Amino acid sequence: MRKKTLALFLTCVLAAGMLAGCGNKDSKDNNQVENSQGTESAKDDQAAADEVAELIDAIYVQERTDKTDEQCAAAKEAWDKLTDAQKALVEGEEASPEYFGADTGDASKDDPRNQDEIGENELLVVSFGTSFNDSRAQDIKGIEDKLQEAYPDWSVRRAFTAQIIINHVEARDDEVIDNMDQALDRAVANGVKNLVVQPTHLMHGAEYDELAAAVENYQDQFESVKIAEPLLGEVGTDADTVNDDKKAVAEAQKRIAELMSSDGNTRKRHAFRFVLDDQHVITHLSQFRNAEARTLAQKCFETGQQISEAIDHLDALREQYAKRKTVTLSKQILESEKALEEACGKLSSMEKRVRQLELGK
Repeated sequence: MRKKTLALFLTCVLAAGMLAGCGNKDSKDNNQVENSQGTESAKDDQAAADEVAELIDAIYVQERTDKTDEQCAAAKEAWDKLTDAQKALVEGEEASPEYFGADTGDASKDDPRNQDEIGENELLVVSFGTSFNDSRAQDIKGIEDKLQEAYPDWSVRRAFTAQIIINHVEARDDEVIDNMDQALDRAVANGVKNLVVQPTHLMHGAEYDELAAAVENYQDQFESVKIAEPLLGEVGTDADTVNDDKKAVAEAQKRIAELMSSDGNTRKRHAFRFVLDDQHVITHLSQFRNAEARTLAQKCFETGQQISEAIDHLDALREQYAKRKTVTLSKQILESEKALEEACGKLSSMEKRVRQLELGK
């Protein structure tokens, strides 16, 4: 009886050992399958991101073609299909997650001014351009609106000289802005007789020369064509020539730089500093004459402190990423960069408004 019991016991132990061995083998096999699937998933994510990067690089060019509109739409469609993790992996010669992912404001506040029904008189405002929606709406559109207000008998239209920016805005925001040739073709098609081209360029240079060359090609299509000078007018016959406007701007820039980079003792004495213009620095809120400007300046100060903290946090994340590259850290860096960019844009707009209120402009 004891022999049978012992035999039965040994049989059970042996069976248990065999089952355990099978269990370990199955577990090992499962781990290998999971690792393999994880590797394949990572490859698929990178492949999807690389496809979008190629599409972005294809439209990051200065020359427009018959396929440009189609390429812009394809790049945005491919981007929208990516997961958040895949978007963080987008990287090309020019492509990055910020191309589509950065929040630069509300594009609907802008007006591309590419409408027909122009009439006989057109004032074409030509800018290099910007893909930052808030800046475009406030600055470029602001100039165009003021010109339309000043010259109600003329139709104000827009053209950008940077096709790279035109493509960016079209792909991301579905806002179509004319380049020089498109704007001039539109003018001809609308029967414009008198064309005035007003650049927003600061001074003469390659952009202005290309603008003038484009207009010259259409010279015989209008009864009269005039091209206004850049803000600082003629630079001179060579780089050493300085006119009064250029000199005044250079001196103002130097004064502002000196005010912005004041010594440590000055900064220590005045924790609060607001450079109002190249002549005035406010070191205490009570010095503001305008109540609204005073309140907004306080918000500027607080936002500036938040930005300093955000920069420190972003630097720490980048140091971690240098040691341990993970999708999670990459996503955190992207989100931090986006938040920092938004904060800087907000601060810039607030500072501009403070100056307008305090200086009465």
